[in-house]
Amino acid sequence: MSLGKNIRIVRVSRELTLAELARRVGVTANYMSLIEGGKRTPSLRRLEAVAAALDVPSGFLLRDSVSGRQSGDAARRIWNDVMNLLYDMAQEVEVAQAREGKHESTTVSEVQRRSGSPSRKAARRA
Repeated sequence: MSLGKNIRIVRVSRELTLAELARRVGVTANYMSLIEGGKRTPSLRRLEAVAAALDVPSGFLLRDSVSGRQSGDAARRIWNDVMNLLYDMAQEVEVAQAREGKHESTTVSEVQRRSGSPSRKAARRA
C-alpha cells in the first residue's frame, strides 16, 4: 500500500476526519486529501507531524505491504491480510461516519471509487 493509503487507514481507524487530522498537522484538509490520494508527497517534517497526530511511528506509514519488514512469502501474506483487514475496517468506519454526517461518502463502493482503491477481493487477485 502507498503512504497515502496507510495514512487513511490509520486516520479512519482512529475515527478522525480528514479536517481534524489536517488541523492537528497544521495543513489544509485539501492538502491532506492530496497526500492521502497519492497526489502529493509530504516532506519528512510533515510526515513526522502526520505520524505524531496519528500516534504511530513514521516508519509504519512508509511500510509497503509487498516488502514489509520481514522476508519470506508467509510474512508478506500475513502483512497483506492484516492491511486488507484494516482497510476493510477503515471503510466500514467511513460508511458509519457518512451516515452520521461526518464524511461525504455514503457506501463502501463510493469510498473505493473516490479513493481509486480496489475492493478487497480485487486486491487479493492482484
